[in-house]
Amino acid sequence: FGHRVPIDVEVKSVKCSDDAGLARQLARLVEEYGLVDRVFVTSFSPYLLQALRRENPAIVRGQLYGTFEDSDLAPHERFALRHRLLNRAARPGLLAIEHSLVSSRRAVRRLQRRGYRVLAWTVSEPEGLRRVLEAGVDGVITDDPALALRLSR
Repeated sequence: FGHRVPIDVEVKSVKCSDDAGLARQLARLVEEYGLVDRVFVTSFSPYLLQALRRENPAIVRGQLYGTFEDSDLAPHERFALRHRLLNRAARPGLLAIEHSLVSSRRAVRRLQRRGYRVLAWTVSEPEGLRRVLEAGVDGVITDDPALALRLSR
């Protein structure tokens, strides 16, 4: 699929994991399969994204963020992630935002002016898709690509 559509490789990383080792292996595989220009890597972990940037800065990185309501993160960790306080080191090229947090066209444009491409995840209902598309996101992560294509025209 990587030669026809972009591939979102979402990496799950747990606290105290070997982010550098995981980033090294991931970069090697992306390079080996010739997909550097066709893959973007998303993660909730800015540490993993920072390690991936060191391995291969050409691989597009995306910071995932959401409400974190059901996470086991400490309040200060949730705050740091929701406010992108750790993105300076990770330097993600895109933000993948939980669709319920895509609030307005103005908010999306503000992020885009800061250099981010903005994706909304995982949005598969017609009303939600219409709302995020009208807000001007650059793309959607969806379980219903046919519906997303139809609504984006």
